[in-house]
Amino acid sequence: RSKATGYAVEHEVLIKAGLKLSREIRADSLDTDDDVALRKRSWSVSLVHGYQEYLGGIGSRRDRWSKDFAYQEETRFIMRHIIKHMFLGSMGDKALELLTSEAFIQNRLKQLGLLKGTLQHIADTEHLVQTLRERGELVALSGKRVLMTTAKLSLISSFERIAAHLTQVPGNYIEDFIKASAGLYLLGKSLMSQHWTNEAFVLFQESINLCHVVLAYDRRSRNLVYRILARALYQVGEIHMQKCDIGESIKNCTESLHYCNSARHGYKSIELDAMRSLRSLGEAHFLSGDVSSALKAHNRCLVAIESQYGRDHPQFAAGLQNIGIMYMKGKDATKAKKFFLDALQIRKDLLGPEAMDVAVSLHFLGIVHRDLGDNELAFDAFSESIRVWKTRLLSGSDDDDK
Repeated sequence: RSKATGYAVEHEVLIKAGLKLSREIRADSLDTDDDVALRKRSWSVSLVHGYQEYLGGIGSRRDRWSKDFAYQEETRFIMRHIIKHMFLGSMGDKALELLTSEAFIQNRLKQLGLLKGTLQHIADTEHLVQTLRERGELVALSGKRVLMTTAKLSLISSFERIAAHLTQVPGNYIEDFIKASAGLYLLGKSLMSQHWTNEAFVLFQESINLCHVVLAYDRRSRNLVYRILARALYQVGEIHMQKCDIGESIKNCTESLHYCNSARHGYKSIELDAMRSLRSLGEAHFLSGDVSSALKAHNRCLVAIESQYGRDHPQFAAGLQNIGIMYMKGKDATKAKKFFLDALQIRKDLLGPEAMDVAVSLHFLGIVHRDLGDNELAFDAFSESIRVWKTRLLSGSDDDDK
């Protein structure tokens, strides 16, 4: 076919096959039918080999094809999908090698762009980690076994390689710098989701530094940069709190809140960012022993929740509970009781008396009753909380894993 029609038709056939498989193959269906699984796996393996032959063939004719629109589109398609087909074809070891390949990372960022290439790399990486967590290991067609410990080191290395490209910002426009800072933040967030905290901390700091570079040269894009800064600083504050570096946590959460307030409002995501920063700021102040500042932050958070959602909302009940917890930890059980009762009533009205959140509210209410010396009321609250928990667990409800 290559000799008769040339590369263009061959590539078009290859891409159409890839699109068809992308629609039809689902990772969760591979284990349901052995025959179908084997057939689909062989299709994916063939596609991977076809993708590799395509890239190799074009490599020898790069001058001719580099400006061809079809070539660019097909190459972008392969950069997006080749890792997925490696997973489907039980080529996890090859997928891991490709994810950590400097040449592949560089080509992917070039073809898909800084931000889209980073997002695709994150999606592929998280899929691999999730598969490893579920199965414990991946067994490739070659018989090679991929373990989580090996994959973790390789994937962190791949993230560092991408981060190196992003910090160097291979572009001439402010837009490239903004995309790079967003990509660094997203890489850090992905690492945080896997509890790889130390590595995430470095990427958040890189994102913050790049944001300040953008602000120094271009104030027109400050609204978007403020949003990236707010989120990155919040994550850094959370990491400092985990490490019991409370002073730095307060500093970072305060800065995060400042950028939330500086950004143009009207976006729901900005309000949510501000709420998160206020909650963390309140927790950090409490851990430092400053109960007054902690309560002030949580009350500001409650006002923000009310303006965004109203009083009849689970988030408002959660805000009331957080203030009650602050009073409870501050040895003011009387005030804590009021907030726990209000939170309990809202949750019963919204979620019903058998909800898991209702059990949580009853548990805290039992604690303050006990602290106030109302042992009978405490016993009733604890008993009802246990009853609800047992009911939820025995019913096998999966709406809440708390």
